[in-house]
Amino acid sequence: MTTKKDYIYGEIKKLILNGEFKEGELLISENEICKRYNVSREPVRRALKKLKEKGYINSKQGKGYYINPREFYLNTTIASLSIESNRLDSTIVIAFSVIPNELKKHFSSETLYKYERIIETNDNVIYEEGYLPTDI
Repeated sequence: MTTKKDYIYGEIKKLILNGEFKEGELLISENEICKRYNVSREPVRRALKKLKEKGYINSKQGKGYYINPREFYLNTTIASLSIESNRLDSTIVIAFSVIPNELKKHFSSETLYKYERIIETNDNVIYEEGYLPTDI
């Protein structure tokens, strides 16, 4: 039997993957999610926590939840690829921001996503920080 948290997690994840919520956009509010799925706040908060841990969303205090770039949850970076064969327990985004591009030599976009995350597997913990162009 699927829990309410897992159901909401799966539904929002599906909407993100289908592009109904685009990267950088503000996710609908907790209240809207509660109304949409006819549930209380607790399973919504737990689902949002899991989405954040898996790298799909990130929160900004007082603003809400934003959709992360696909690279955050599709494990396409070098560090992620190096552990792909191991059991991935979680990816936790610990910082995420959009900054002016001062690395024009490497990226052509005007702004960059700057991120820090921790990737945990059954036998490794990897701290990763990096930049991604916002026009990918």
